[in-house]
Amino acid sequence: MTNHWIDLQHCKTILVEGSNVAENHPMAFKWIRKAQENGAILIHVDPRFTRTSAGADIYARIRPGTDAAFLDTVINYVLIQKLYDEDYVTTHTNALFLGQEDFDFKDGLFSGFDEEKHKYNTASWGYQLDGKRKPRRAASLDDPHCVFGHLKKFVSRYTLEVGESVTGIPADQIRQIAETMAKNRPGAILYALGMTQHTTGVQGIRGFTILQLLLGNVGKPGSGVNALRGEPNVQGACDMGVLNNYTPGYLNYPAHTEPTLAEYTKRNGTGDRKCLVNMLKAFYGDAATPENDFGYAWLPKRNAGKDYGTMSIFEDALAGKLKMLWIVGQNPAVTTPNLKLTFDAMAKLDMLVVQEIWETETATFWCRPGVDPKSIGAEVILLKRMEPSPTREAWCSGDMRR
Repeated sequence: MTNHWIDLQHCKTILVEGSNVAENHPMAFKWIRKAQENGAILIHVDPRFTRTSAGADIYARIRPGTDAAFLDTVINYVLIQKLYDEDYVTTHTNALFLGQEDFDFKDGLFSGFDEEKHKYNTASWGYQLDGKRKPRRAASLDDPHCVFGHLKKFVSRYTLEVGESVTGIPADQIRQIAETMAKNRPGAILYALGMTQHTTGVQGIRGFTILQLLLGNVGKPGSGVNALRGEPNVQGACDMGVLNNYTPGYLNYPAHTEPTLAEYTKRNGTGDRKCLVNMLKAFYGDAATPENDFGYAWLPKRNAGKDYGTMSIFEDALAGKLKMLWIVGQNPAVTTPNLKLTFDAMAKLDMLVVQEIWETETATFWCRPGVDPKSIGAEVILLKRMEPSPTREAWCSGDMRR
C-alpha cells in the first residue's frame, strides 16, 4: 500500500488488474465510485467479466497468466511515445544510474548464468560506482548503460502486436489503456490474488511499479500501487507488524544470524537500521541507548532456517509437530493452495480453535460432504460473536419468533 483507501477519490484513472474489487473489497470500491463521480476513469483488466467489469469505463479481457506481458507492452508504448514524466523519472528514480557495461539480457537469460549449476553470478547486475562507492549517473536518459536504457532495451520486444498475440487484448485497446493512464494523471493501480498467484506474479507487480514510476504516479495524492488485501485482517496484520517476518513498518524481523545491530545493518542496510532504531526507541523509551544498541538484544530473534509461513504451519501439523492451532480472521479451507494437505493437517491436531463472526468452511471441515466426523481426531471449537440477548419488547412483539 502506497496510499490510503480514502485517497482513491482523488484519482483521475484507476487500473484494477487481477481483482474483483466490487465484490471482494467493497470498502475500497466505495472510494473508487467516489473517484468516478469526480470524473475518474476506471480500467479493469481481468479474464472474467465481473461486477467490477460492469462498473468499469474500460474492460479488457486478458488471457490468464499473461499480465506481465501486458504490462511490458504498455510500458514499451509509454517509452516509445515519450508519454512518461521525464522530470519525475530523472529526479525521483534510479533511471540515470549507470549499470555495469557487461550487463545483458539475451535469449531469455540475463548475464552471468551458469548452465551447469543453473544459477546466476550477479556480479554484472550492479551499478557503476564512483570513488565514494556511490552509483555513477548518466548525463541523459539516452545513455544505453543507464537503468532507463536497459529498461527500454528489455521491453522493446513487446510491441502492440506481440502484446495482442500473447494476452489476447486487442492492440488498439492496449494503446487506449496506455494513453488513458498517461494523459489522465494522477492514477492508481490496484491488484489482488488474481495477479500475485502466478509464476509470473513478481514480474507483474514489478511491472506495476515501473509503469507508475514512469508516469510519476508514486508519492502523490491519488496515485500509487495498492494491494487489495483482506481489509479487516491481512492488511492490518502487516501494517501492525504481527507477521512472523516483519516488524511494524515492514522491516525485516531480526533473525538469529543477526545477533547485533551491526549484523542487522550489514544484511538490511542503513535505511532499515534507522527505522528499526526509531521502533526500538518507541518500544523501550529512555532505556534504548546507543551503548546498548537501543535494546536490540531484547528483541526475540526468529530462526533464519525455519519457515514460519502458513503452509509450513500446516506441514508441521501434518507431521504431528503442532498440536493446537488458533485461527483468527482467516479461512484456510478456502484460501490455501493445497486443500488436501490443509484438511489432513487439521484432522491431526488435538484442538482447532476458529475465531470468526460466522461459521466458515474451516470451522466445519470435520463435517464437510464425504467425510465421516468420527475419522477426525481434532476437537474443533468455534468462537463467534454472540448477538445481545433479545429484549422483553422484542419477544413480545413477535419479531424474535419470526
